[in-house]
Amino acid sequence: VTGVQTCALPIFPMVLPISQETFDDAVNSNIEDFGMEPEEAVKDAIEQFEKEGMNLSLVIKAYRPGGKDQDPVILALEKLESDPADLAICEETLPLIASELNKGEQQREVFSRHEGINTLVVALNNCKAKNLSLAEITLRAMGNAMKQCRFSRNQLREVGIEAAVSVWNILPLNLSLNSLTLHGMVMYVAKHAMVKDENNRQDFLNHSLLEMIQAALTICASGNSSPPESDMDVEAWDAAKSRLFVYSCDVIRLLSLNDDERAPLGKAHERMKEMGDSDILQILMQCVAETAGRCDAASQPQSQSAEAALGALARIICAEEIAIRALDGGLMRSIETLLRNSDNLHGASYLRLALATLRSLCASDTCRNAASTTGMVGSLIAALAQGIDQEDWKRVDAACAACAAISQRNPTVATYLVEGGILPHLKPALQGMLEHTTEGSQGRHASATLCRNLVVRSPEHVEAVLQSGVEGPLRVMMADPYDDGHAKGALRDLGCQIELKEEWTGSKGGLAYA
Repeated sequence: VTGVQTCALPIFPMVLPISQETFDDAVNSNIEDFGMEPEEAVKDAIEQFEKEGMNLSLVIKAYRPGGKDQDPVILALEKLESDPADLAICEETLPLIASELNKGEQQREVFSRHEGINTLVVALNNCKAKNLSLAEITLRAMGNAMKQCRFSRNQLREVGIEAAVSVWNILPLNLSLNSLTLHGMVMYVAKHAMVKDENNRQDFLNHSLLEMIQAALTICASGNSSPPESDMDVEAWDAAKSRLFVYSCDVIRLLSLNDDERAPLGKAHERMKEMGDSDILQILMQCVAETAGRCDAASQPQSQSAEAALGALARIICAEEIAIRALDGGLMRSIETLLRNSDNLHGASYLRLALATLRSLCASDTCRNAASTTGMVGSLIAALAQGIDQEDWKRVDAACAACAAISQRNPTVATYLVEGGILPHLKPALQGMLEHTTEGSQGRHASATLCRNLVVRSPEHVEAVLQSGVEGPLRVMMADPYDDGHAKGALRDLGCQIELKEEWTGSKGGLAYA
């Protein structure tokens, strides 16, 4: 056909997956035909298949003398499939399946190819009315099967979600060890089922997930510091209570994501606003406030719960009205206390989560103004300096992002930061981000944005910021093709010479690219 323009499309090489049996045959051939040792035979098989462009992500890359017939998880699954209603078979196979699936991604991929989730759902429906201990083990196996395994998450479907949620309603939620453990496993299943899967998120929400989360957080934050039964193992009770709280917070964070490419129009923002308007916000802030009030004596489970609460709060605070509600509830004071006493708390991520929550708060102009009067500036500078000294670049990233947020459109805070001593830390932070992060990382954007916010509405700080040596690292950062103008904007506001590329010519209705 004349007059039709055609274009050549790029041809991408097809990556072919291989079966477990093919891989096992290659390993056995290396051992029998070439006299290799098992480790050498596995290594050689991997190298040969990779040279041929084969995909090995779905196989167990290890020597299996009996192949499929001797694979523990498959043998246990086949035995369970024979009669999932037999409690004796369930008692024998379910603990083994749960243990094997927790060992690694390869075992989970093999399990998913045999559609093992369907068998576990049938077993769960049989066990929940007869033996709650087996139901708890089945839920753990389901969660382990879906951990980092999209195939198993896809196989869960609404029937599996309904079976998991039904267990929640069988045993009343209270502070007994059995109740905390069983309900914790339901949240564990929800947590792994919703990773990058919007359909599973919607299905769980349709089964009253938000009410379940609020009930779990309420019972865990009830203030009881000892188990209701005197003969109960206190350590196990604390751990079960903490797990239920942490898993519930993990579910909140997953609900805040729109990361499923199959469902580009998610409803994460609406979900977060709904939780921000509920009692969930107040319960999470109470947990953080209680830990802040006893920073010098916070135990590990309490610290884990407060870490999870901070991570959830950083997601829930997604609108001005929610941020103001959190500010009125004292969250800013709690964060400032945590920043001052971070060394006394367990967990390396504690400070980063507190900084991330502060960043979410300071998206509100009202909260930014409040932060400038609470002594927060000094704590932020100390957090940035500590991260640089300890070469904790995730902490440096979080501190830069928090400082950038608190100084945005706020020349008063920018002055406080400069006078508080942030200038000597700017160049090391920029250099650290360049050396320890990849192109396009948010860490690079945050450190460049911080430099820009210090001067964009406070031109009197330009000379001092330039003298700190930031121009060189910013120019290197500007060469990052994923910079999106962060470093270039900082250099421009600092008065440095930069070349602007003309992308709009105004002619022929198109763009002109160099």
